[in-house]
Amino acid sequence: LSPLLFSQCFSTLVSYTLPFFILLVILLSYLYSLSSHFLYIIIFFFFLMIRRPPRSTLSSSSAASDVYKRQACALSKRSNQVRMLCAAAAKPAKMKQVDIYRYDPDSNSGPTMQTYQVNLSECGPMTLDLLLKIKNEQDSTLTLRRSCREGICGSCAMNINGRNTLACLDKIEDSEKPMKVYPLPHMFVVKDLVPDMSNFYAQYKSVEPWLQADAKMNNGEPVSIDGPAPYGVEHHQTIEDRKKLDGAGVSVCLSMTHVVV
Repeated sequence: LSPLLFSQCFSTLVSYTLPFFILLVILLSYLYSLSSHFLYIIIFFFFLMIRRPPRSTLSSSSAASDVYKRQACALSKRSNQVRMLCAAAAKPAKMKQVDIYRYDPDSNSGPTMQTYQVNLSECGPMTLDLLLKIKNEQDSTLTLRRSCREGICGSCAMNINGRNTLACLDKIEDSEKPMKVYPLPHMFVVKDLVPDMSNFYAQYKSVEPWLQADAKMNNGEPVSIDGPAPYGVEHHQTIEDRKKLDGAGVSVCLSMTHVVV
């Protein structure tokens, strides 16, 4: 008999026999002329015995509770895994052939096309999901860029089925036609689907895409950066000048806009 089970049985037994015990103590005090103080002491110790089980019982109870919690967590995880496997098994396999451009500058061989088979029933709806599934499950050497997955940064720009687009916004075609994925055709290739962005950043810097004031900074005088900011003479902006910029700062810097639009 475990201490936890013994404690539960004892508590149940006491809850039923408590009225009879009190009556028994009152009767004994009446027959033997016991003082009321003695009666109160007996009842007090009896309640202490009920409310405070032995330490071993408490420790066993908490240990058993921890064991039950761990078992419940493990069972929940197994249930979720079984549920996911059942959901995947319920969907019929829908295979898609994907031909991807491969190039490794460290090898002596030139560019090649490599073919993969992907089950679309276990894949997300976008081309980026498909490429990451290939990289994570079939070929970890596949190299590509991706970042925001929201069509903002332009990192995953590539040529998909003859179109320059973003992989995170390109929906996988529901057809038996093989998918062909290439790097951007007008850029040098670093590796696989990764283009060299050096020329782009050089052109981007050359157009100086930032706000430029008509007046010279600090009235043409050299700016000293010693001491606390601000350094030099500030350019104060009127409310009318600020309204000219309303709406101009909501656009994003999509590095591949000139390619995919």
